[in-house]
Amino acid sequence: MQGISVQKILAVGGSDARGETRELFKGKPGLQVTLYHRHVGAIFAEHFHKGLDPSKDPEYFFLISGQVEVEAVNGITQERTVFSVNANELVTIEKNIFHRFRALTEAVFLEYRTTVFDSSNADCFSEAEYQPYIDSLKIIS
Repeated sequence: MQGISVQKILAVGGSDARGETRELFKGKPGLQVTLYHRHVGAIFAEHFHKGLDPSKDPEYFFLISGQVEVEAVNGITQERTVFSVNANELVTIEKNIFHRFRALTEAVFLEYRTTVFDSSNADCFSEAEYQPYIDSLKIIS
């Protein structure tokens, strides 16, 4: 679907007796990485972003362990998708994509940010606000 992608992050240099190394967000000017642990069945990230916060244009999640189901809607193209994300996969979500995650197992993931999180200016908007916002974009274009 346009506006959301998943990329398998391979180990660099293979693996040895110590384990593996994966390089994330290389070359990006980051200010914060947030670690999340979600329990089986937890539903989270039920929102979309307008891109007001550069960290949400696009938004990056890297799943360290577990499995998560992602539901995404691109209201502009009218595409909908549901897919599973597994450990060592990076999810990139463009602005204006409504997304909802559900932990299929215990899950641990990172969110990469280019800004420091400010809860009073989070650039997170509810599902109820999604269609009216998308409709307003269609009027502008």
